[in-house]
Amino acid sequence: MTSTSIRPQRAIIGGEISSTAETYEAVRGGDGVVRPAAGNVSLVAHEGVVVRPLHRVSPSEPALVWRRDDIRPLVRGYVEACRSALAGTAGSGGFASKIK
Repeated sequence: MTSTSIRPQRAIIGGEISSTAETYEAVRGGDGVVRPAAGNVSLVAHEGVVVRPLHRVSPSEPALVWRRDDIRPLVRGYVEACRSALAGTAGSGGFASKIK
């Protein structure tokens, strides 16, 4: 499966969110929507934000994606942290081998 088979056009990224507070402000301000994990709903469900359950939507699998040539320490550190975390879950559903 390729990205073009899922989305025929390139995604348009209007901004990047780096915290829960920024997520709340972006959603409250009408700049975007968010599909939080069930355990994170309470972090964005405050004044001015309406939360609705999604029905008939299959569970999602998070994906970590980065540019191959991105050498920023924060990006590389996060990738390595994910690899380490997934390696620690071997045998219990971890997918460490999928992070390349």
